[in-house]
Amino acid sequence: MGDPVSTQAPSSRILLVDDDAAVREHIATALSDEFVIDTAHDGIQALKHLLRNRPDVIATDIVMPELDGIEFLKTLRGTPSMRLIPVLLISGHAPDELRVEGFEQGADGYLAKPYTLRELRARLRTMVQAARDRAEASRREALEQAEREAVAERATLLESITDPFYALDQDFRFTYINQRAVDYFQRPREQLLGRSLWELFPETAGSRFEMEFRRALLQRRPSEFEALSPISQRWIEVHLYPTPRGVAINFRDITARMQVAEALRESEAARSAGELRQREAAQRDAIRVRLADALRPLRDPAEIESTANQILRDHLQASQVSYVSEPDGPPRMQVEMAQVRDWTPEEAAFIQEFAERITAALERVRIEAQIRDANRRKDEFLATLAHELRNPLAPLRGAVHLLKRSDLTPGHADRAREIMDRQINHMVRLVDDLLDVSRINVGQVNLRNEIVALNTVVLDAVEAARVSIEEGAHSLDVAVCDEPVLLEGDGTRLVQVLQNLLNNAAKYTPAGGRIQINAARSGAEAVISVRDNGPGIPPEAQERIFELFTRVHPSDSIKVSGLGIGLSLARKLVELHNGRIEVSSEGAGRGSEFRVYLPVLQAPADAVLLGAPEGHKRVAGCRVLVVDDNQDAADSVSMLLALDGFETRVAYDGAQAIKEFAQYRPDALLLDIGMPIMDGYEVARRIRADAHGRGTVLCALTGWGQAQDKQRALDAGFDEHLTKPVDPSTLADLLSTAIRRRNVKLP
Repeated sequence: MGDPVSTQAPSSRILLVDDDAAVREHIATALSDEFVIDTAHDGIQALKHLLRNRPDVIATDIVMPELDGIEFLKTLRGTPSMRLIPVLLISGHAPDELRVEGFEQGADGYLAKPYTLRELRARLRTMVQAARDRAEASRREALEQAEREAVAERATLLESITDPFYALDQDFRFTYINQRAVDYFQRPREQLLGRSLWELFPETAGSRFEMEFRRALLQRRPSEFEALSPISQRWIEVHLYPTPRGVAINFRDITARMQVAEALRESEAARSAGELRQREAAQRDAIRVRLADALRPLRDPAEIESTANQILRDHLQASQVSYVSEPDGPPRMQVEMAQVRDWTPEEAAFIQEFAERITAALERVRIEAQIRDANRRKDEFLATLAHELRNPLAPLRGAVHLLKRSDLTPGHADRAREIMDRQINHMVRLVDDLLDVSRINVGQVNLRNEIVALNTVVLDAVEAARVSIEEGAHSLDVAVCDEPVLLEGDGTRLVQVLQNLLNNAAKYTPAGGRIQINAARSGAEAVISVRDNGPGIPPEAQERIFELFTRVHPSDSIKVSGLGIGLSLARKLVELHNGRIEVSSEGAGRGSEFRVYLPVLQAPADAVLLGAPEGHKRVAGCRVLVVDDNQDAADSVSMLLALDGFETRVAYDGAQAIKEFAQYRPDALLLDIGMPIMDGYEVARRIRADAHGRGTVLCALTGWGQAQDKQRALDAGFDEHLTKPVDPSTLADLLSTAIRRRNVKLP
């Protein structure tokens, strides 16, 4: 049968010393199930190993190089800390005298080669057990001896020591411990006595306690110290007394005292820190007040920065302070000190706050300047608007009086009507420009984009501006592209831009001047240039000229009209087409040039140009009810429609409109929105609720022309939304189209 194998984890440590590596490996593998096998190839290596680990048994060959088994045994037995380790000598070729000498030197056993592993295992088991028995007997003997020696000391010590007390020998094994110490360590006395302090409480190893205990034992003089116990995690005051056998220790728990002292220190520190923070906070508040008082009357940005920097420099005792404003980051202060110092979080936050206050002051000055400039420009605009509106009113009034005269000749009547038509058109253009600027600024302009030819846009603009050019007796040179150039945009708006530039050139150029308009392609852009030989534009005004309500008067001899919104409107419309507009002037008396850049459409050669729709065919004989609380407006529209072949009636409020609708049964209604008592929305809703009203064309005719006004009209049931004033011809065409769309059966 084979050797029985242990089923428990190896617990006994064996040091195997043999110069044959194969033997060492074979034995270590075979016995690893029962023993922890450490190996060494000679006696010198074995001694080095013993300095690190203490085995239960040493099994060593006798014949080895360097230091043989006998010499190794002699060294072992001559070392007090190792003399009791059991040693098994193994040899197959050693002389008998060496075996005898081995036993004389203290060998505990001998095993001759060849041997079986079972025999080796049995020998090692026996020696391990014998060693344990001797160790236990030695421990019991030491315990009994310690108890006997402590009896005499205990009688006197317990009389005077009321704190926890214990005694350690030179190996720091407990030799005595009083009950208070037993309670502290929370272990039975039997488990403490004879055992090493560091073994029982490994958390104390390497701590201040081990350092102080070893110093007291080495220096042989009393000492005391206070420390946090790694065993109880409480503060204790320790007193050490060297004794002939080791060291005696008594201690007391001072945790409460330490907690009170710590609380007092924290309280004092907090009070001091709080007082310091209060003083610093008070200083910062005073600086804030000083800064606010100093900056309040200032209006110059440079003076604001200089004053604020001086205040902060005085407060921080800095050599230099500067304000830095970064476009992509928060404002900050740069502080230079004569000596390097660390800034507290409160100081850093205060410096940042200082920078932000300077920014706020600069922003206040900037906004105040903008407000003053805006108020000035508003006043100028209102004065200009009043002047521009009065200009057409004077000839209108004169023409009206002329038409009222009984001796009016047909020629005078025609002249009066021409004057009225021209001045009304002028007023409509003023109002339309104002509305266009307003819509663009709030993002309510929707471009009706289509594919248009560059040359067509230029020629249409020339035709639209021809009257103003001819009135100034100017010559006009037109140069268009030789090749087809296509644009994608709102043709009407693009014509409006160029017409505006041509009208400006005609208005500012003295009579008999020369105006040029050129259109060409430059890479991916179309470039349209409008140039005149007028008075030119000062350099400082060339960018400002595109701002709203800005007018440049080069000289007192040039009398011009307008609200100063045309160029602003032109630039906004060009930008809506992803283009840009620029101006240049070579100086006084040398004219000016405006250039419009627009992206060219990269379209196939056979792209279809979208032109204006065909003219509407008029529908005569249909009934139209005109409703407006302004009687003159209602009557004039009614008469114009009657001249165009419509049958008309009028109503001057909402209630009358409902009554007339029930009796007249019109095909279409022209309905004002802003009427008292019952507005146009309510009239429309009531008509749509009537069976006949579901097929009637409803057109809102109102002075409100914003996008939300149009949407509200459509939601109330209107088919169309027209903004006053409307061209009579356009109104007749729109009514005809709307009536056909409704499939109204006409008489």
